[in-house]
Amino acid sequence: MIKLTHKTIIRLLKSVVMGLIIGFVLCLPETLTYADLKTHSPEVVVTVDKKGQVSCDGNMFDNSLWYPGKKADGTIRINNQFKKILVTDLAVQMNLLKWKDGYSRDLVEDSFLQNMELSLNMKNNLFQNQFSLNHQRLYKFLSRIEDKRYQGYHLQNKEQFSIEKGDFVDVDYSLVMDQESGNEL
Repeated sequence: MIKLTHKTIIRLLKSVVMGLIIGFVLCLPETLTYADLKTHSPEVVVTVDKKGQVSCDGNMFDNSLWYPGKKADGTIRINNQFKKILVTDLAVQMNLLKWKDGYSRDLVEDSFLQNMELSLNMKNNLFQNQFSLNHQRLYKFLSRIEDKRYQGYHLQNKEQFSIEKGDFVDVDYSLVMDQESGNEL
């Protein structure tokens, strides 16, 4: 049988309190980082609704004119309200609204798709694999129902990720127009 003296009990309580304080201090930065990530307002929100329908709100192109060397950074949030999903492909849709006189719409659009570089990075968390796609031409991500040449970007097995029902994933992006872009842009 262990005999506990007053001194031993006080020493034990001090150790427990000290352990709790150290644990709180060590966990505080992780809690603050998590809260910051959860409250960041993304530029683009892709939502898979309860029926499995996909909608998108936002704009990666910064609602401004683009020129060689221009860069935009932001976050794409994929919000899943359906069942657990596996993301195997990523795609963008684009509609050219204005272009320079003297150039055809097709020429400008093709040049834009060839001269824009998209980089994607999903930060590693406890339950997801990290993936990065760096300096990929935008045309590789283009999706058009009427044109079979553009079917989006198929993720390799190690790049694929799942999203639980009611959860979301943030993917950081960087979009840059090539310095060597032509006058048509």
